[in-house]
Amino acid sequence: MQSLRDEDCYNLDDDDGENQSEEGDFERRQLKHEMKESRQMTWMEEEDRRHSVSNASGRSSQPSSSGIKHRSPRSYSVKEGASMPVSGLDPYMFPSKQKSIKGMFSSANLKKVGKAISKFFLFNVIPFNAADSGPYYQSMIDTIADAGPGIKGLTGYQIGSSYLEEEVQELDVYISSMKLIS
Repeated sequence: MQSLRDEDCYNLDDDDGENQSEEGDFERRQLKHEMKESRQMTWMEEEDRRHSVSNASGRSSQPSSSGIKHRSPRSYSVKEGASMPVSGLDPYMFPSKQKSIKGMFSSANLKKVGKAISKFFLFNVIPFNAADSGPYYQSMIDTIADAGPGIKGLTGYQIGSSYLEEEVQELDVYISSMKLIS
């Protein structure tokens, strides 16, 4: 951007009889100069908006000969460009598949789980204190939660045959280890 030269300007207060065309030329030059400055300022503001990452690598902070800082439109790095927020995407359009922490521990979910466990106890006439006695009740719930959704419950046959046999074998090993200690 160039400033007006001395010969482009003259004192308007001097009334030395110059004709109207010279005043028109001066005003036209001044108007062109102001329009050029305005365009350059607008361009600089747009560049600053486009490159909102401050002090991005590759930008020149040295003023050019005209006093304007030079900004290249491709001077930001890929790493900094990737961290810029993506606009125009609706977060509700692509909901997360994972439950949020708030959703996992919401009172509605806890109430639903409590109702299902209560129904199981009531329907099978399991004493209520079975939930309070021993570590196996909470261990069962934790294991089911770790397995995740979609796991199917065991049939009575599976519990009474293969799992009962495994439990008997584990108890035999435990009892024999206790006999060796004493």
